[in-house]
Amino acid sequence: MEANHWLIRLGGGLVPPDARSWAGADETAGRALTSAAECHRAARDRLTGARTAGEYEEVTRMAKEGLAHLRTARTALGQPASADGVPALPRAARVPAVGGACTVTSR
Repeated sequence: MEANHWLIRLGGGLVPPDARSWAGADETAGRALTSAAECHRAARDRLTGARTAGEYEEVTRMAKEGLAHLRTARTALGQPASADGVPALPRAARVPAVGGACTVTSR
């Protein structure tokens, strides 16, 4: 299931390869990391109740948005955008980072 794939990828990305590097995060990186974590939580919650194609698409969108926030944080920290060893998102799959928490649409 595609939604679960993206959610797992986001969750793996939230585990820093070197926690000390994230401890000194500036405001930009801190906000982006918080937003990525919020997207992960929201997508995980949505996945538990997803039953329709539209609901699974929403989970996928939220997970991809979280990955975009994660890339922003890594860039701000001077780390490679894909420190998890997984190639960067294909251009067609990219979701532009929005400057705040994960965008959640109502069910």
